[in-house]
Amino acid sequence: MTYGFIGCGAMAGSIVKGCLDSGFFSAQDCVVYDKDADLLKSREDSFGIRAAADAKELIEASDVVFLGVKPISLPQLLKNAGEFIKAKGCLLVSIAGGQTLYKLRGMLGFDAPIIRVMPNINCAIGEGAAALCANEAVATEQKKLILDLFSSIGSAMELDESLFSAFTAIAGCSPAFVYLFADSLARAGVLLGMSKKQALEAAACAISGSARNIALSGMHPWALIDSVCSPGGSTIEGIAALISLGFENSIIKAVEACAEKDKRMSENS
Repeated sequence: MTYGFIGCGAMAGSIVKGCLDSGFFSAQDCVVYDKDADLLKSREDSFGIRAAADAKELIEASDVVFLGVKPISLPQLLKNAGEFIKAKGCLLVSIAGGQTLYKLRGMLGFDAPIIRVMPNINCAIGEGAAALCANEAVATEQKKLILDLFSSIGSAMELDESLFSAFTAIAGCSPAFVYLFADSLARAGVLLGMSKKQALEAAACAISGSARNIALSGMHPWALIDSVCSPGGSTIEGIAALISLGFENSIIKAVEACAEKDKRMSENS
């Protein structure tokens, strides 16, 4: 089984790295193409994978083709590559934001097995989160293959396409929120006398451990909050300050903004 990636930027590169590290596929089973020659050479050298000269060569060499280009580039790509995709009969996997199965089929111009995936950047370290949906042309074993692929680099679920904007916001976009939170914690640490390196290391460790505790404990987040907050202690003082400053509402509004943007991209593409 050969996996091809047309476009190998940050997200596609994270998937490739994660799959190589997890052993889901080997470097010999992966081929990439990107119009950015420097990026393509960098991926070839750093991952030890094959580089294709163009999209046609990649498609002809691949059983599964990941579409990792920007949404604005998809219509022209699929128009130009349609005949090669049809001749090869490969499975298409789109990781482009806001591009529905219906729209992808329309860009392609004919029926083909298409899976839409919303992954996140943490695939690179085996801690990703991904949701997928598939059109009717996708066989059960093809869907299982892609679920297994993303499960090897994190967690993966099949999700109704109507919920993709919500998933995009809470899983695809939220790593950036967490990075902002981590940086804010670290800056506060610097304000209180720590070095930025010390504060960032402490913040990253606390965030990572807390997220793992949510996943493994089965406890509701508020129960976990209560377990940290001693009566009259410093933690409850901080929680009260965050609530008074609208922390929870800010997060909800940020998620809503991301979801609405994703919906607009879907409607306007």
